[in-house]
Amino acid sequence: MNEQVKALCTTLHFETKFKATHDFAGYILPFFTRNPERVKFTNGFTPMVGVIARAVNGKNVDLNQSALTAKSTLIDTDVDQQVVDQLFSPDIYREMPSSKLLQYLPLSESKERTGEIRLGEFLIELLRLKENQTFVASFSGTQPANLYERVVFEGLKATESAKQQAPRHFEFYNQGYYEDLFRQDVQRLIQDKGYFYDHISELLKFYYFTYVTQTIARVSDSKARQTITPLYFALENESISRSRQAVKTGYSMVYQHGQDLLTDVDVLNYLNALIPDTKHFYWKNQILSPDFAYSHALYANLAEFLPIFSQQLDAAVTAGIDFEFPDLSAAVKCLWTLLAKRSDGSRETSSRYAKSFEEIAQQGFVRQHGRLGRTFSLNKHTVLMLTTAIVGQDKMPLNAVFKALQERGVYFDRMTRDQVIALYEQANILEKLSDSGDAQYVRGILWVLM
Repeated sequence: MNEQVKALCTTLHFETKFKATHDFAGYILPFFTRNPERVKFTNGFTPMVGVIARAVNGKNVDLNQSALTAKSTLIDTDVDQQVVDQLFSPDIYREMPSSKLLQYLPLSESKERTGEIRLGEFLIELLRLKENQTFVASFSGTQPANLYERVVFEGLKATESAKQQAPRHFEFYNQGYYEDLFRQDVQRLIQDKGYFYDHISELLKFYYFTYVTQTIARVSDSKARQTITPLYFALENESISRSRQAVKTGYSMVYQHGQDLLTDVDVLNYLNALIPDTKHFYWKNQILSPDFAYSHALYANLAEFLPIFSQQLDAAVTAGIDFEFPDLSAAVKCLWTLLAKRSDGSRETSSRYAKSFEEIAQQGFVRQHGRLGRTFSLNKHTVLMLTTAIVGQDKMPLNAVFKALQERGVYFDRMTRDQVIALYEQANILEKLSDSGDAQYVRGILWVLM
């Protein structure tokens, strides 16, 4: 038995009883096959911001609700204690933007905290936040800006240093692309620190959402495509019809891919375990490329592994499957079929796994349109935040702004573009030299705030 085949059989416990194992070659998404740990955003996105803030400052990411007290040696007043408690509520770290207070955003008290930690760690690695000096500096402030902050800071318990543990390893598609875009956005938003602290949670949430949707849209692809798959959005309160792009090419497409997401992820893990290269993680379009360096070795390993794998499965799963493969593509398709059909409760498991996509989509990125179903959507605040991240304190041609939004995974059809232009006019950030898109300029909100 080949070395890679033997190792995979051991991982899957073939010597005793086959056990459905996931993510053994690498975590692709911070999703769970169990419900309790799945992030449901019960407390919004702030727990993940807290995880990130603590991690980049070398602190223990696990933090409960008791980090802030209302007591301070600086307070000597006759004011009613109830009023004092209101002024220094334990929720103040949610309401008062501050680089130090971001470190005290607590995790949820349920098992959901496990998922919150994993999601925070995922974003740290995806966007290489610890290597982003501008971002780290924005989360590292310790000096109070005024007496109120001084009182609040004194009521904070000291955070623990980070515990030594083996880091979770994620595998990313086009990681450098998202890292560069986020770095640029942070550099522009930090030009106004107040705006940055007010919106960093929203920006991180968006990047998580757009990366997840893009990854789901392409994780099963066998052909190389453009960096970003076009996914169309409508505005939150926009009336749409069946002919609109947001209905035809958006949420429904990602949702369909999501139903088989766990199978697609498992296929990638099995294939990478059978590739005689432990230093790199390969995606399906790379594996099925005509010039893939390990095509012959992988084909041979699959030809050996799949009949052995079939013996671990019910006869109903393997009935009618031909284990004589004309090429690598056919062998990969056979692996996909076996994993999709196995009768170990995997359909329920797959459904629970895909719910993580639903959870983030429902955080302001999807809307139900009656019989038309769900579409991706953005509210005006998110559009203006993204526009500000793109433009900063400068101004940019309107067409260039729409192109930059597309680079971040947000496509609008002509009618939605008109709605966005109207929004820019209402916000007084559109400068018209003519009706041509090349002669119209968008100013960032930071321009207005100057």
